[in-house]
Amino acid sequence: METEEDYTGLAVEELVRHKLWKARALGFQRLESQFSRPGPLSGEGASQLGNFAKYVVDANVVAQENAVVALERLLQKMVAGGEVGEPPVETLVPAIVQKPLNSSRARGKAAAEHCIVLLCSLDQSVEQTASTLVAQLPLIKIPKLIAATLKVVADLVANFQFVNIRGPSLSQFLATLMGPLPKLAGHADKTVRSNTLDVIVAVYLALNKDRTILEEIIIPQLKPMQLKDLDKKLAVAQEPQEKVLFHWQVPQAAGQGDAEQIAPSVDEDGDTNMDLQEQMEDLLPEQELEMPGNFYPMIKSSKWKERVETLEELQQQLNKMKRLQTSHAAVDQLLELLRTLANVIHKDVNLQCVHLSLECTDSIFNKMNKKRIPDQFCSVVVGPILEKTKEQKKNVIDAVHRTFQTVCRIFNPWVHEDLILKELLNKLQNSKIPAIKLECTKLFNYILTECFHRKFTDSLVRNLNEGLRIIDTFSKMVNDTQVKVRDEAFRTFALLMKVLNNADGGVVYDFIASLDNLKRKKIEQCIQREGPPAAGPPATGPPSQRPVSAHSAGNVPIQRPRSASRQPMKSSPVTLAPPGQLVPAKRVASSPLKIEKQVKPAPPQPTVDKEQYVRQIKTLTEEKAELRRANDVLIQDNESLKRKLDALQSELDQWRQKAMNANDERQISRRPSNASEDLPKRVTHLQLDTPSSHTSTKKPRTLTSTINPASSLSPSPATTTATATAPAPASINSAVRNPQDIEESWHKAAEVTRRLRERIERMKNR
Repeated sequence: METEEDYTGLAVEELVRHKLWKARALGFQRLESQFSRPGPLSGEGASQLGNFAKYVVDANVVAQENAVVALERLLQKMVAGGEVGEPPVETLVPAIVQKPLNSSRARGKAAAEHCIVLLCSLDQSVEQTASTLVAQLPLIKIPKLIAATLKVVADLVANFQFVNIRGPSLSQFLATLMGPLPKLAGHADKTVRSNTLDVIVAVYLALNKDRTILEEIIIPQLKPMQLKDLDKKLAVAQEPQEKVLFHWQVPQAAGQGDAEQIAPSVDEDGDTNMDLQEQMEDLLPEQELEMPGNFYPMIKSSKWKERVETLEELQQQLNKMKRLQTSHAAVDQLLELLRTLANVIHKDVNLQCVHLSLECTDSIFNKMNKKRIPDQFCSVVVGPILEKTKEQKKNVIDAVHRTFQTVCRIFNPWVHEDLILKELLNKLQNSKIPAIKLECTKLFNYILTECFHRKFTDSLVRNLNEGLRIIDTFSKMVNDTQVKVRDEAFRTFALLMKVLNNADGGVVYDFIASLDNLKRKKIEQCIQREGPPAAGPPATGPPSQRPVSAHSAGNVPIQRPRSASRQPMKSSPVTLAPPGQLVPAKRVASSPLKIEKQVKPAPPQPTVDKEQYVRQIKTLTEEKAELRRANDVLIQDNESLKRKLDALQSELDQWRQKAMNANDERQISRRPSNASEDLPKRVTHLQLDTPSSHTSTKKPRTLTSTINPASSLSPSPATTTATATAPAPASINSAVRNPQDIEESWHKAAEVTRRLRERIERMKNR
């Protein structure tokens, strides 16, 4: 028998090229161990990066997995060590996609996905790696591998976005990236369709959630059902919490470089850097606005329907356009149009015209290049927009908020104080209409939450008590008669404490300390809803320019001013505001009685025996079942008594009918009879006057009966009718008019009637 060759003593270079798969697997394991050692990466390991294009496509699954894991360790070492060089993306990525990415082994597949991400991190942008992956999609026939490739593309775009991709390169890259997606969105495999939409969502997030670009390059090519699924994903789309960095960002993230380069850059307006937005806007062709015919004469018409029609035509024209032209002539045309729309917003009494004008204004600002909008656009529309905060109709108020927020996104209020912030605060100070005060306060809160940046701290602190006098303006709001206005003002102070740290927010702390307990409690509740205060570094600028407050002077306790005649209590305990406390504390109760009331021991909690509790539950369950059975028996008895009562009532009705017939009929019909013995049975229709008539001295009423004395003498059907006073045969008269028989019958009838009445009364009492 041939013995197996001993390959354990061979070098790593020989092992990875050995004909036995076990030897190759051992060689890849040794490479992994070599790359996992601490210290700088050796030159031999770095030079082998290009050879891994052959290693990762090994015919043996085990050796292939070991090769991919070794490649992952090598790339991690290169990223951590700051190895700079052009990675072999064009050779490594197709090799990884060919086999490891389609592996049935979970460890090897995960390592393959991570290797592609690490390769991209060694590059300057995501363009080369993502384009190479997308180029492999038409060559792949296996749905599982297509879905895995799309997943990696989505991860790359979500992590690295479009950093260092500028100008025409971005437009070309988006066209390459989105090219095969419409066809894959209709793939037969469900996972492929879902991962295709994930790529579109990643692009949407990388474009700062600008749907306009998607509508230009991908959305028109999707079917309605695909578009419905995409809308669901876009509605819940969120950026990943932890992103993979490029190799040149790792030293900065570790604190060796300028931290500001890692954080999202901020431009002079305090917004995130507009460079990407400008590039996206350059992707869309600019179009000249075609005004509706006779727009300006129609907008001044005295008929509101004509004004509405021309505004609807303008809105349709604006909706069709992707980007408005920003040439000198076009800007002048748009400025004249905005003045006309602002005049409609300010003076038109028809709310439909106002709503359409606000929508058109919002569209004009959204469809212009953000960096090419002159300040005159802002000054023209802000005043009329704030004036319409007095309206009560919801769709008008919503349009006011949308338009104002669009203007604030373009013209930051903390930079353009005179254009927006001053106008807003003047409106709050001079207006007495509750609706205006409420809506303007909401707009100011939006400015604090969405437009404020730490670099504007000095501007905010300067305007708290001076300049725009923010504290004075909103101090009136917390004492307003309207509950909604007060609540919104409480939220304003909570937001001020959130955006300012302890050193800068001393003026706000001092004002809140002067409020009563109820208002302080309301502000505390708003602070809890809005989140903790800002914990950043103190504001830039010399300390002499910042207001000195109790908190900035060593956390001195804030107390109310006392009168000169009243001496302070020596033993009154005072609670100091802790350094992290949001609202300064007040003096606690000093009376022993109040302290006893406040510090009451908690009542002892009763111990519960589990077995006793189970027994009680079992007993209650049995009692409940017994009550149900008793209830069923009572229901049956009740139904039986009802049937008996109905029978008795029917019998009583029969007796009453017989008595009525006997009272009305005064004659007795006699019919022939075959036997004289039947004569007593034919006596019927007995009428009783009263229950106690058998004891009365009055004579009973005449008894009538139907007699046919000739029935035994002749078969003739002739009938003779006679009354009790009429002459009759001696035998008949003696039988009917016997006083003893009549008296006995009278007593029996009276007794039956009495029993029936008693029985009926008992049934009713039940």
